[in-house]
Parts: sequence; C-alpha cells; structure tokens
Amino acid sequence: MLNCFTKCRITVLGLILLFVFSSGCNDEPITNVYISEDTDTFTVSGRVVSYPEKTPVAGASYSIMGGNQAGSCDQNGYFKVAGLSPGTYQVVVSGPGHATSLVTMALSGPYSKTNINQHREFYLLKASAELDLTVRGQDTGEVLSGVTVEVVGIRFPDWIHGHEIDLQTVPGGGQTDENGQVILTGMPATRVMIAARAHDADGDDKPDFGTQVHEYPLSTGETTTGHMVMAPYTGGAPNVIASNMPSGYSQPPFIAPSLYFIFSVPMQTEAGKTEMSLVQDNSPYQEIPMTATWTSPIRLELTPIEPLTDQNMDYDFSLSAFSEDGLPYAIWTRFYWQTGDDSVGGDCNGVVTDLVAGNPLGTDIDFNTRTIMLSWSAVSCAGGYRIYARDDRNNTQWTFLRDEPTDYETGAISAVSTLPPSFDRYEVDGIQTAFAGTEVTFCVVPKRATISTPGDSHGTVVVRDNQAPSMTRVTQIGNGINGTGRPAYLEFGVLFSEFIDPSVADPVIEVTEAGGDPAYTLDPASASWVWNAGRFSGQFIFEIPDGADASGDNIRVTINDLTDLSGNTTTGLSVTDWKMVELWGDVFDFETSPQGWTRTGDGWQWGSPSIGPGGAHGSLRCWGLSLDGNYGPNWTTDLLSPDIFVPGTNPVLSFWSWYYTDTYDDYVRVYADDGVTEVLLVSFHGNSGGWVLNSYELNGFAGKRITLRFNFTSNSYSEYPGFFLDDVTIDTAGK
Repeated sequence: MLNCFTKCRITVLGLILLFVFSSGCNDEPITNVYISEDTDTFTVSGRVVSYPEKTPVAGASYSIMGGNQAGSCDQNGYFKVAGLSPGTYQVVVSGPGHATSLVTMALSGPYSKTNINQHREFYLLKASAELDLTVRGQDTGEVLSGVTVEVVGIRFPDWIHGHEIDLQTVPGGGQTDENGQVILTGMPATRVMIAARAHDADGDDKPDFGTQVHEYPLSTGETTTGHMVMAPYTGGAPNVIASNMPSGYSQPPFIAPSLYFIFSVPMQTEAGKTEMSLVQDNSPYQEIPMTATWTSPIRLELTPIEPLTDQNMDYDFSLSAFSEDGLPYAIWTRFYWQTGDDSVGGDCNGVVTDLVAGNPLGTDIDFNTRTIMLSWSAVSCAGGYRIYARDDRNNTQWTFLRDEPTDYETGAISAVSTLPPSFDRYEVDGIQTAFAGTEVTFCVVPKRATISTPGDSHGTVVVRDNQAPSMTRVTQIGNGINGTGRPAYLEFGVLFSEFIDPSVADPVIEVTEAGGDPAYTLDPASASWVWNAGRFSGQFIFEIPDGADASGDNIRVTINDLTDLSGNTTTGLSVTDWKMVELWGDVFDFETSPQGWTRTGDGWQWGSPSIGPGGAHGSLRCWGLSLDGNYGPNWTTDLLSPDIFVPGTNPVLSFWSWYYTDTYDDYVRVYADDGVTEVLLVSFHGNSGGWVLNSYELNGFAGKRITLRFNFTSNSYSEYPGFFLDDVTIDTAGK
C-alpha cells in the first residue's frame, strides 16, 4: 500500500492530494485525503458502482443518516457532501435494479482543525439473482409443501467493508408448493441466508419439522438450485440461529433500526411472554422503552420507541423468552447502538398530502405482494420521514415500518416499504397470503412534524386487493393413451389467478367424445379433484386402464361464484374453453415454473430475458443461458428435462429457439437419452435471426421414456447473448 501511495502522489499549491485507485493497486475502496488548516469538518464524496462489474450506477440516490444530507448521483455515479462533523455515519445508497446498501463510515483524522475529504466507492448488488429451493424431510426424503421460507441475512463479499443490505428492500420469502419448491426472484447477487420452518400440518400444535438455516451463494443473472433438508421437530431448548445483534462490545456503533433474532424452535409469542431491557449505561442510568414484535413464530424484532441518536452512548441489553415447550432463552450484552439520525417531532407544520401507492414491479396491487412503492411530494422542513401502516384485521393500531432519511427540499420522493408478516393471512393451509381479506392503510409523517403521530393530520393511502379472480389455464399432464402395461394416471391441472376462498365449491370437469376411440370415454364421475396448498391451483386425476385411448375426448372446467380471500367474486359460472385430450400431454411452456427442468454448471436460467430476444416466445418466461447478460468464457453447462414419455407412433420433438453465439467454437448440442443410448439430435451456433421452430423425429425412442439434454460449451474468446428455449412438445406427426 505504501508503494501505491508513493506512485500516486501529486502536490498542488501546498495541498497534499493522495489518490488510491482500486484499478491500479488493489480492490480496496478509493481513498482521497485532502489536508488543509481551515476548519474541523469533513467532506464525503464517492462513486456508487454495481458489483462485481464496478460500473457506475446512473440515477443512484444517497442519504446520510445523522448528516441530514440526501440527493442523487450524477450520470457517472458520483456525489459529494461537505460540512460533516467527526463521527460515525450510515450512508443509505440505492439504485434502479439493485438492492439498497447500508454503509457505515467513520469520519476521523490524525489532525486537529482539518478539513478531510474521504472519497470511496459505495457498492450496490444487482437484484437479478434467483434461488430455486427444494425442501425435503430428513428421514424419508419426501418433498415438504407449505414450508415458510424467509430471508434472514445477506452478506457482501468479505473484502467490501462496512456494507450491508437493507432487508426491507429485498423480497422476504414465500412458501414451498406441492413439489417442495419455492423460487425467490429479485435477490441480490451475494451470499443469502435462508431460514425454513414447517407449519403444523398434523394439528398437534407443534411444527412437523425443526427450523433450518442455510446460506446460498447467488450470482448475477443466474438461477441457483438449492436444497434444504429439515429434521423432524424434537423440541428442546431454544437457540438463536441468526441475528443482526453485534458480537461483543462494539465501537463504532451498531447502526440498525431494529434488532432481530431467529430462533431454532417456535416461541411463545403472546403478550407478556417476552421480556427485554435496554438501559443507558452512561450516567444518568435510564431505561429505554422498546417494542417486541414477533413477525413469525421464530422471528423477533425489537425496536426502541424513540430513535437512538447518540453514537457515544452504550447500552446494557437483556432478553428473555420461552419456547412453545416452556423452555427459556436468555441473553445479556452491552454495545453502542444508533437507530436514527435525529429525534421525532419539531416545528415543521408541513404534512404529506398527496401520498399514493403502487407495486414496485409496475403492475396493479393484488393478493400476492407485501412490498409497496409509496410516492409523495417533498416537505421542505421534513428532516426525513417515518412510514407507518395498519390494517382492518390484526394490526388496527399504527405499526412503524421504517425510516426514510431522504430530505429533498422539493420534488418527488419514492420509497419501497415492506409489511411484516403480521399483516399476512395464515388461515388457509398455512400459506402466507399477503393482503388477503384485509385492507392496509399507509401514512408518511415528516420527522420534524409538529404533530408526530400518524393519522388525521397526515395524508394516508388505502391499499386493497380489488381484483376478481379467474381461471387462467387448464394443462394436461400425462398421456391420453395408456400403453404402459399397467394402470396410469391422466391429470388436468387448473390454475387460478389468486388464492381461492375455502367457501368456494370444487370445480367440475365435463367430458364429451369427439374422436379417438369411441369405445372409451373419460368418466367425469371417476375423476378426483385435489386442491394444492393455498387453493391457488389444483388438478383433476383420472385413472386410465392399460390399453385405453382417451385422446380425442374434449374436456372443459366450470366453477361457480369464484371468490378470492379478499372477498372479490366473479359472479356466476366461470367456464374454460373446450380442450382436446392430447395423445401426449407433456407440453413445456415454462410460464409458471421451470416444470421440472434442471441445470448443471454455469448458466441456464429460467425467467423473463432482458437481453437476446428480449422476451419469451410464448409469453413471459423461458429458459436461457443468461437472462440479463452475455454468457461467460469456458462454460460447460447442461439443461436437463424431466423424464418424458415418447408416443409409439411417429413421435416428433418440437421446440422454439433463439440463439446468437460465437460462430466457431461455442455450441448448443441437443441429445435424447433413454437410459441406454444417448443420441445427438442437432447442434446450434451462430445467429438464428429470431425465434425459430425446430422439429426432429424420435422414431428410435417410440414408446420409451427419455431425457432431453441441451448442452452448451464456450471458449475463452468472444461472448454473446447465447441460446433461449421455449414451448417444448413431444407429439405425433401430423396430429
């Protein structure tokens, strides 16, 4: 480091200006130090860049807690703030397409009466990673549905110091479906800690499996396939398996609005069962009141009622709580803690009067989001803002959500706020269903407002699910003809636009003979209907005897007075179009899920591409080598289909592809494998010029089950958008 400083030293008019360039020395943040003899203040300047590319984030915004400074960066990601006193500050940095970063920065220097400029790079992580997680039971290996998955921690790469992610700006999690799968999208490309807890499926007031926590490394623009194994719940003393509480006596101060704790077992969450104490350890000794909020049976948040602003104040902290089995947990520690930049209340007579709400994805607010984009006009004397919410069910009192430190004098402000799980509904199959059956009111209050309580004098906005549900699709799963030598099952999956209220009667399937074998027609009375967890989808199941041919039959589905969990109703009979039973029903359109396709190695992502074709062939989603950037050098990666039954007569594989690769040594090769023989069907490279339909005979595999393998290899020379796959079918020629 000394050599780097020596090489980069420039002297101008008595000022010593030292530049340390990360590109010339190492990957540490830039540090420029200006020395003069004027005033005892600091200037902070910096550049907001996207990791790992280190490209500037145009349009990024910053705010400095404790410094009452906020603004936007220029097109090169630069900003500069002057007049800061010595101390420790938290810089909040955000940018489009990235997770918000919280950066702790200490301003101090070896000189008295100095004006020191600290310049550094502030890193943002792209919110473009995806985690495809499957959860299984330890003893049997069966997939577990209805498991609640939560994001409980996110870590920057170790060499990026002082940075953390604002969890409020990251998708909070979800529940596993009937396949034990949950897909978390919009995740930061870094190490993400996931906690999984199983609900009480057998009704014995205890969870079926113990809570598990695992960390997954996620990459920009990639889908990471993860697995988690949950052991049966055995009770025992509670332990904290994840927390943001500092370890040891921390100085500089720990900066966060709340403490959170993730416990290993479900806890007693009733009022009075949790005791906590926060005592100011400097004279005079004073206890600081806090609120305890159980955001789930295993996650506790502790928040001081008033912000802690003195960075030189240390606190004695203690916590005691009990598991559902009555076993205790207790902890005592001491640390410095800051939660805000200044106290709430003041002499500002301004109020927010034009608060509006929307979905940050740009779509209408519906049943399935807890993340809301709030927008309002700046109040000149605000000093920042506090965001509150309440609903008409479990949270009738105003609940503080978060601080928004942005303090523009004029202009518009937008802030993303995430409701805690206490606003969700859990009554339906243990599925977390945001906004279901409730109405949520938001309020934004300037921190320096004369009247600091939310409500009448401050503008509010009401958010509710006002969209009526519908049946969106019926999909055949399985073959319309059974030649397996044993009974087989034919399913028709029905997908709804929302979770359906339990009061709604099961749908009805109708069948008419319209060709094929008139001696055999599906009997609708023999079909069994099964709702999937949460009543978001379900399927009709027919048992088909060996030798039966149901292809050519027509089916349609009806359901009466379709009602969602919010009470919105589509009155009368909802009816799908008539659909012919296919000879083979494995159609992979990749719209609602990866449909059992898996990948190995680098690359291959499922979702909506922003490069290459700029969209899927059929609708929104497809498989691609990379959805938002070129493929990488020296990749070797496979995309594998699930087992597929090949029809016995004139079978044909068809799929749509879009590709743009290096012309020489970068290839996609397609193989079919029946477990005995693997055959190369086709090889692609170069430029397709758009989406093209590809068809190949599979006569050598007629009547067999096969796996398709799309293999991609690249060299180290040039990278391009790659290969994209959509709408895969195996059918009978001429049908």
